[in-house]
Amino acid sequence: MAAQSRLSPSDWATVVTLYERGEKNLRELADQFGVSPQAIQKGLKARGIEKGSRLDEVTNEVDDAARRERERKVQNAGLAVEQYAKWYEALAKLTMNKVITANTNGNIATVNAEVLTLKNATAVVEKARRESWDILGIEDLLGEGAELPDLNVGEYSEDELEAIRQGNEESYLEGLEDEPAQDDQGDDDSREG
Repeated sequence: MAAQSRLSPSDWATVVTLYERGEKNLRELADQFGVSPQAIQKGLKARGIEKGSRLDEVTNEVDDAARRERERKVQNAGLAVEQYAKWYEALAKLTMNKVITANTNGNIATVNAEVLTLKNATAVVEKARRESWDILGIEDLLGEGAELPDLNVGEYSEDELEAIRQGNEESYLEGLEDEPAQDDQGDDDSREG
């Protein structure tokens, strides 16, 4: 038992914890504390310590850490989905605004260039969304329902634009009625000048 006296009570507390939790075996503990494996074994036996008796504690800690990490990933994935949904909605509103304004002004044929620019912006957002989905593993975390609807922006004939305008003008204008409260807070002034 002479070798046991070389370890302080603090050292023995560490030895006991590491051994009970199954984090180190006798040889590793002996090497760490500079004593023989037999000295560690005798000291543990004298204290009634069993190897791995606290493995459930380690398992719970690992499970808790894995659960927290998954929750963090799900939260980040949800935030990414929300952000892309906002971008898609903004692009759809811009597109419909161009179509409705052009039709109201009687020059619907001139809107194609602006719609094409919005189509290019949509393509960039879609590519970034696909890469984010892959990097964040969104479908794995949130399921297949995490997909955003496709936003189809492109060049349209006057008849197609008129059909889109008629089909969406009412819902678009209803959406705009919900937004003035935000715009009345000085946002328009910041865009002027």
